[in-house]
Amino acid sequence: MQKQTLASRKAELQSQAAQDDNAIQSITLQVEHVEDMILLLEWVLNAPMGSYHG
Repeated sequence: MQKQTLASRKAELQSQAAQDDNAIQSITLQVEHVEDMILLLEWVLNAPMGSYHG
């Protein structure tokens, strides 16, 4: 019985680790998207003002 309990706990932890990896990947993609949006917003707000760009 002890071995079954430990085996089921191991399987549970492995499943949780896989879910955590998916969550980390999802959050990383969201962070990259937000960083891209910030970069574009900064580019628009700080647009060059020289005659070449006007």
